Amino acid sequence: MLPSVRFQIEQSISNYGYIHHLTELLFKLSYCINPIPKKVAKVKSKKSEDRRINPNVIRYNFKLTMFTFTTFCTF
Repeated sequence: MLPSVRFQIEQSISNYGYIHHLTELLFKLSYCINPIPKKVAKVKSKKSEDRRINPNVIRYNFKLTMFTFTTFCTF
């Protein structure tokens, strides 16, 4: 089996326009199968060093997973 690389891009929900534009572009170029990025929830379970961040707040990100590529691997 050949080694391969899979890229995942994850951005904060505040970067909605950027990640959706990037997903649309990569979908048109056939680098990903889904034209809409997946929305994922992030929960901080540990106490944060930064006291301004509330660890009980759920934060949302968009995640884009692209196809697996063997052309980026060095043999």
